[in-house]
Amino acid sequence: MADTTTTNLGLTKPEIGASTDTWGTKINTDLDTVDGIFKADGTGTSVGLNVGSGKVLEVGGSFSVGGSFSLTGDQVQVAEGGTGATTAIAALVALGERTGTTGALVTPTGTTGERPTGVAGYLRFNTTLAKPEVYNGTAWGSVGGGATGGGSDEVFVENSQAVTANYTIPVGKNASSVGPITISGGVAITISTGSRWVVL
Repeated sequence: MADTTTTNLGLTKPEIGASTDTWGTKINTDLDTVDGIFKADGTGTSVGLNVGSGKVLEVGGSFSVGGSFSLTGDQVQVAEGGTGATTAIAALVALGERTGTTGALVTPTGTTGERPTGVAGYLRFNTTLAKPEVYNGTAWGSVGGGATGGGSDEVFVENSQAVTANYTIPVGKNASSVGPITISGGVAITISTGSRWVVL
């Protein structure tokens, strides 16, 4: 029976009762192959790894993923300088994304000039305007929009007096503003067919 090889790493298994003068060389080659997996710089032989049920994989250094990485189950635990959380809500609190279990969600904050490239559904707090805003797929706009006032009053609906960016009033929508309204040079307001913009 000739030498055989292992399934995963291709290690040589010397023929039993043979390889009298070569088995040592073969074993040494196998050991070098196994040792190569554990190179300190992380560039060793690529292998698959299955951590069985009840087992723990500990990483004392860095952990990088070059391909895909998936987690299953309903708990992800991060300790030793991480969040130390075992639930999604607790993790968000520890990461500063929430103020507490029954507190508030911390939204991204920035000035008008720091607005990101908009994607429909983006939500942020605009520090220039001192209010939250959402991107509707075309432009940034106020969240909710309703009236305001002193205390709990909801009497005044406010609008700015200057148009500084292009805007299109969508089909099937009308708009109203209280003037005076100044439109910056080069800025266009497009009123869709059948729509109206009334300035009081």
